Amino acid sequence: MRLQVSKLVFSLLFSSASFFCQAQFNIGVAYSLGYSNPEIDRSIIQDFNSSKPWLENKIEPIRFMQGMHLSLRYRWNFVALDFTWRNRFRAKRAEGIDPSTSASFTRRYNHRFNSYSVGLETFIGGFSYGGSIDIDNFAIRTEVTGIDGRYDITNQWGLGSHFFIGYNLDAGPNLTFAIRPYIQMPWVTYDLSGVAEDLNGDVSQRNWEENYLNFGLMFVFYNGEK
Repeated sequence: MRLQVSKLVFSLLFSSASFFCQAQFNIGVAYSLGYSNPEIDRSIIQDFNSSKPWLENKIEPIRFMQGMHLSLRYRWNFVALDFTWRNRFRAKRAEGIDPSTSASFTRRYNHRFNSYSVGLETFIGGFSYGGSIDIDNFAIRTEVTGIDGRYDITNQWGLGSHFFIGYNLDAGPNLTFAIRPYIQMPWVTYDLSGVAEDLNGDVSQRNWEENYLNFGLMFVFYNGEK
């Protein structure tokens, strides 16, 4: 009995060692450009701009967001396990001369999404597809004339997923380049009532829940072969 258990343990250890010897470890760096059309966020910005017709530069509604990603990928044969940090952001500001004070007025309005993800990717030749489970941190930070320093209007956590398809190319002896159309699907909505109150003083009974679903392109560089 002990001999059989010893053989089983040895077999498992040998199989695990063989797996890790054949697997390939990669570090990835990526740039992304995504599109989103959040209606509640847009209405808050429109109300802010309408309440200040004297603004020379108005805050533009969120449309496109860009970002950088860092990832650690462990690939074995046609399957890879991926650990990724994604940072997407969008920065805008309003400027003008406030007629009530005849002073310069500036308001910065910055979105930031940080995602911490675990995902799987499957390869078929030069193509691949995959998905991830994400822990997301969403924040809107502002800076306004008359108040010292920047501060978060909202800072919330939630869960979501990324899904993508990819085309992988050799970019050098030890470098791979991947083009990935993607979609990010939050599992939750984010409460923007505090944002509406801070920008517009609006605490009326409205639906302030926003989803921030977005899609776009990722351009990824990995060390190692494809």
